[in-house]
Amino acid sequence: MEQKYIDSFYSKIKKTPDCWEWQAATDKDGYGKYSISNGSSYRAHRLILQLNGIDITGKVVCHHCDNPKCCNPDHLFVGTPADNNNDKKNKGRAQAAPGSKNSQAKLNENIVIKIRKDPRHYKIIARELNLHPETVRMAKNGTTWKHIKEVHDAP
Repeated sequence: MEQKYIDSFYSKIKKTPDCWEWQAATDKDGYGKYSISNGSSYRAHRLILQLNGIDITGKVVCHHCDNPKCCNPDHLFVGTPADNNNDKKNKGRAQAAPGSKNSQAKLNENIVIKIRKDPRHYKIIARELNLHPETVRMAKNGTTWKHIKEVHDAP
């Protein structure tokens, strides 16, 4: 990479006594994103290790600090996807938020209770609610939304 791009990259990092925070664009996951004029785009935490001579080919770059904007090489380590999953698990971040607290949820607890109490076939319910039949089937049979145990109190 040309020196002008390297200088530009480092100019977008604010070094604090702890994390080195990325100050420019981020991707949908909150990681620093650095693009150069030839169309190449990099995640900042990965690029900084490459610029420091660390081979990350085929590996993931994990954060000890769990700050996606951090580019401090002392806060980063290279590993496998399994290493990353173990790190998340050990830090208590491996599980998605349950129910309607999950940003990807298509249902909420009240709808799930109504679905479970509804005696009709899941495909009919899905059509009525404009949902994918599998979403309704899994909610109805308890494959998903396992934290909802009681259905007798539903409005």
